[in-house]
Amino acid sequence: LPGDQVLRHDLVGGSSLVRHLGAGREASEFCFVAHEAATHEADAVLMGFVFDRATGHIALVCMTAQVLPDVAAAYVPHPIPPRPPDTALPPAPALDAARLAFP
Repeated sequence: LPGDQVLRHDLVGGSSLVRHLGAGREASEFCFVAHEAATHEADAVLMGFVFDRATGHIALVCMTAQVLPDVAAAYVPHPIPPRPPDTALPPAPALDAARLAFP
């Protein structure tokens, strides 16, 4: 569910880190993108959309996974209402098991 914070859970250490986005801002589901040569669980970037209710705009925000500061944001200059995650993309086609066979 959307909220005004992004959470990173350390599954090994059992701790969590919270990044508050501010009043009136809602986070979509963020995705975790590990660095190619990652050696630690948090050696990655988190990416997701943040909706600002005051302006009606949305931004694609990238944060480092270790401490969650913004490293980049791309703003869309017109309003886009937030949507539930299951409606963001059309359903994927069914997998054909015969095409998944490995040599």
